[in-house]
Amino acid sequence: MKITTFRIRHLLAAMLCALSLPASAQLSKTVEQYVDNGYLTVTAEFTMTEVAQALATDTATLRQALDAWYGDETGTAEKMFFLADPNDASVLSDNYTQGSPGGFWVGADGTPMGWGEGCRWYNTIGWYTGTDENGEAADAFDINLGQFPESAPEGATYTPKFVMKYGGQQVTFDITYIVKPVPTMPEPTTVKLSELNVVGSGVVNAHRYDNQGYEATALSFNAQEIIEKLGLDPSLVTAQLPQMMYAEWRNDKDGLCKDSLTNKSTANGTGWWLQQMLYPQGHELAGELSPDLGAAEYGAECHIFLQNFAYDEATKAITCDLGQYPGTPAAGDSVSANIYVIYADKAYKINYQVVFDEAANKGLYDMTSVGSVGHELTFYDDFADYQIIEVNVDVDAIAAALECDASAIQLTTLKDEESLYVGTGTANNGGFWLNDAGYATAYASGAACFEPATQDDYSLFNLMLHPQVKTNVGSTYPVHIYFVNGEKYYTVDVTCTIQHKEIGDQSGWKVIDQRPASVQVIASSTDYLADGNQSTFTLTSDQIADVLGTATFKMYCATHDSIAKTGELYAPYSKYLCSPAPGIWFNADGRGSGYNGTQTVGVCWDASTGAFTVYQQPGSNSVGTVFTAPIYFVDEETGNMLEVDFTVTFVNEIKTSEIVGTEDITLAATEEFITAIDLSKPAEALGVTVEKLLTSYAMKGMLSNGLYSEGSDPLTTGLAFGSDGYYNEYGTNYLLIIEGESGYELALYWSDEVAEDFRTSGSFCFEIDEKMYVYNVTFVSNGIYAGIENVKTADNAKELKIYDLSGRRVQNPAKGLYIINGKKYVVK
Repeated sequence: MKITTFRIRHLLAAMLCALSLPASAQLSKTVEQYVDNGYLTVTAEFTMTEVAQALATDTATLRQALDAWYGDETGTAEKMFFLADPNDASVLSDNYTQGSPGGFWVGADGTPMGWGEGCRWYNTIGWYTGTDENGEAADAFDINLGQFPESAPEGATYTPKFVMKYGGQQVTFDITYIVKPVPTMPEPTTVKLSELNVVGSGVVNAHRYDNQGYEATALSFNAQEIIEKLGLDPSLVTAQLPQMMYAEWRNDKDGLCKDSLTNKSTANGTGWWLQQMLYPQGHELAGELSPDLGAAEYGAECHIFLQNFAYDEATKAITCDLGQYPGTPAAGDSVSANIYVIYADKAYKINYQVVFDEAANKGLYDMTSVGSVGHELTFYDDFADYQIIEVNVDVDAIAAALECDASAIQLTTLKDEESLYVGTGTANNGGFWLNDAGYATAYASGAACFEPATQDDYSLFNLMLHPQVKTNVGSTYPVHIYFVNGEKYYTVDVTCTIQHKEIGDQSGWKVIDQRPASVQVIASSTDYLADGNQSTFTLTSDQIADVLGTATFKMYCATHDSIAKTGELYAPYSKYLCSPAPGIWFNADGRGSGYNGTQTVGVCWDASTGAFTVYQQPGSNSVGTVFTAPIYFVDEETGNMLEVDFTVTFVNEIKTSEIVGTEDITLAATEEFITAIDLSKPAEALGVTVEKLLTSYAMKGMLSNGLYSEGSDPLTTGLAFGSDGYYNEYGTNYLLIIEGESGYELALYWSDEVAEDFRTSGSFCFEIDEKMYVYNVTFVSNGIYAGIENVKTADNAKELKIYDLSGRRVQNPAKGLYIINGKKYVVK
């Protein structure tokens, strides 16, 4: 009896506990923010304790789960934070378009979208437990909200619902986000430097090292005096500051300071790149560079930047980030930039004084060399862009020589003949640009560059020369890569030599086969490439080799118009390189173009997998833009070419269908050609009956851009094709399904005249519920078809590999002598 009583009490306690835990708790918060154009955020503050209780767990467990999910790099961790669809709260999105887990860029319809035109607001999330940096108890779960610049209208109210899931429970965050109009500010009486009524001034002193670069130094200036002397409302300074900030403006024509100040930012947020101005006429140093800086557009002549100006309400300070153009400031430089806060008829000047100190040298001759290796690389003078040559490094052997783990190795190069460079990298992934002598320098004055192919991985390096040196045929450029551990170093020395590239006769080159390639890419204003932002197209090395009859081939493209006139019709990928190689940057006409920031797309091919990747120039494409370009794989000995016709369509979201089956068929392009077709195969693969297959308008033909047409009735309308093998609604060649005596048959009625050696490729499919069964079709003349059938009959084989007398694989042989299974056959 006691045992029974205990069990009943235990079960009742468990039931009461379960009933006390909400299956879907709701938390709400209202936040307000002034109209903002600088990506500032306002925070909807919750506590981790209340969120954990709503999810029937404890704070420590929830913190651990959030940390594991947020830090997952494999993409396999179960998602925890979602945005609900505004029309159906049960539909949850984990399309983190903002970039970080739990972050969304959101459009006017309340659903996630990529950064760019059409965005209204965005969010990020953060959580804090334990103690903060001041040693005080921290217990917060924050949803931070901000606006897309010049997009969220004044007075707008957004009501997103966010959902967090954990342990079979979920909690909904109902947010009301109000965008308040910024109170009207009085227009400045003047922005002329000579007419300003400066009512106060202050100085910010900062030091930087000459070997630093874009990494920022945080600066702060107490704004209390500014608020008092300008008569500002402290509660509005955060919202109004971007409109009040002005910089002295460098005149590009004469290098002097303009009399008018500028509010137009040239750096991130509210801020400016700053360039040295010349001493004015009448000064004893007139025409020489002065220490005074003026706002300028980004470029190698710039000295420093002051950016991301903001008002910190907690410290009552105006903050900003200071950085420099790598390699421009020299030790001993002392520069000055004046920034003004202007309100109505008053101005306050903040003078930023920056002194550059010489970084400590690491004397090369005071260290011990534990080994070295040399490489000699040849670069040809035909590159219009950076020609990359990969260099493999045995990093494990180097680590052993340095007596450390590979992860402990430091990468650097020479500062001068006697010392190592101790600053941050001036190229990607911690690599360096080098001058003619092989010493570290900035990109603009660089001749050669080395950089790890992957961050923190020193096993593979990309070596390249700057296009400005390509005409220096016969010149050599040294590259010195130093791997350092303490007082020991290991050296990889590379000598880069430029040679002249002879252009061979391309008049005999010919396309022997074509492949359509259609790729969808999500248009972006910020990213060249993002995970999951495009559909895939794959063409393997073996497939290319089967067409060209050789495994030795190279990627080419059509040359730029101006070069094509010289007789060079095609150029190797290295001339218009898009990295990772092999890859090509194309202009809007689909021709190769050296990278200059205005290209439409770059297309790269992975020879190991056959997968193509499309890179885009951020902001150069919008949704709906369609870009076309041919890529050629060329057998340079024979001039035979496989043409891959790329169509890149820029979209909001990727829409793809799964290919569940394929068949290759050859059809004779004659007045009437009929052959059996087993429709049970596509029907079974698509999960439907043959009747459903034939009555659901699922038959589609491939268009010239690689996409498929709208569906048609295969029994009555069928598909129309042009002589190029692509679907064309105005084509005069028809493909239908008909009923024969023993089952369904495929009928081709070809009206266009064809030559005796006619052969072209096409494709049609059946598509149902985003699944496709594809038929790859080869249309050939009747004579070729008869020859193929004779060969098949003679060999009694289901799948043949046919080769010409040179040993090249042939898909659809014309008239002539061929080798099949080691025997000779004649195709008539």
